[in-house]
Amino acid sequence: VHMVFFTTPELLEIGGLPPTTPYDKPTRLEALRYYRRVVDAYGLQISFHEEVVAIERENDVFVVTTRGQRGVQRVRQARAVVLAIGYYDLPNYLGIPGEDLPHVNHYYTDAHPHYRQRVVVVGGKNSAAEAALELFRGGAHVTLVHRHATLGDSIKYWVRPDIENRIK
Repeated sequence: VHMVFFTTPELLEIGGLPPTTPYDKPTRLEALRYYRRVVDAYGLQISFHEEVVAIERENDVFVVTTRGQRGVQRVRQARAVVLAIGYYDLPNYLGIPGEDLPHVNHYYTDAHPHYRQRVVVVGGKNSAAEAALELFRGGAHVTLVHRHATLGDSIKYWVRPDIENRIK
């Protein structure tokens, strides 16, 4: 929810419309506002809550078949297809007893419900570090569990010193 992009605003630009932010790195909220501005500026058609079930190429046209929440299938044609499938909806399950208990979450959303509670964050890369820091600042008692002796190399350069100092 409180994600900060690991890129500059210029590298997020779409269709010649520059994103605006007072920060060096845009936030999720700013990106969502920007994407809506792009959609409105270009009059893009957006279809929500549809699963893509097939993409086929017929001559120079793509045929995209989708299925909505009520099971209705739609077929659209396009000159180009962009797969913006994201990454954050793919949690890494550990396959251990207890990970399906009701108090175990595979998606981090917000620190405030965990104020003065003991919270275990499993992982040692960027998402785990950012969640642990936000939980700590939100008043949770955080334990970071990671299977290696050091944190992952992919942690954002501005997050690494912060998490390492909290661990020390």
